[in-house]
Amino acid sequence: MVLHMANPLKKILKEMQTFQFKDAMAYSNLLWKLRLAVQTMKFNKNAAEYWDLKWRFDMKSNDEPLKVLSGLGNRKSVILSYMKLHNCVNVLEVGCGTAFLRSLPNYVGLDISKKLFKRNDLKNAVCADITKAIPFKNETFDLVITGAVLVHIPYSHIDFVSNEIRRVAKKLIILQEPPYDNENKPRKSHCFNHNLRRIFESCKVPLIFL
Repeated sequence: MVLHMANPLKKILKEMQTFQFKDAMAYSNLLWKLRLAVQTMKFNKNAAEYWDLKWRFDMKSNDEPLKVLSGLGNRKSVILSYMKLHNCVNVLEVGCGTAFLRSLPNYVGLDISKKLFKRNDLKNAVCADITKAIPFKNETFDLVITGAVLVHIPYSHIDFVSNEIRRVAKKLIILQEPPYDNENKPRKSHCFNHNLRRIFESCKVPLIFL
């Protein structure tokens, strides 16, 4: 995959290729420069490029869902219980990341980054920008689930994204998201505090926060 990166990023990556096997310290310093450059990208305009770069260089920082997803071991059994209770036979994970839940029955992952599909050997997945559309028909999935995804959706797009999630969900929605009460107070440059209880209040299927 060819990334159309800004000049500063291209320069850093070119330097990294030069130093990688010659000077470990210089390479390490350049990696930190790259981290900073990626962090300061205009996330809303370069979302796919941002996540592709972070997956490419294994940047596991606090502002992406890896730490949240890594703590889901005990939750998988809870999710399976909910699936059984609501007779769910298939599941769509929106913003699947590492696809920690891939062992769920009839699992489909969806994410904006093609890089992670290859990195995590994820076959049953679809690449899409959910701020534009979730590319499935109405009520395609019995269960739709997210994990630290909606917190990255800008205020200008959250209503559309929530409508798309509700549209493709047939029986159940599980949000592994912080249901903030106070909106419009972003924690970071690309993290947004959404009052998800209000946003999803007209949900026609059961809604569960984990």
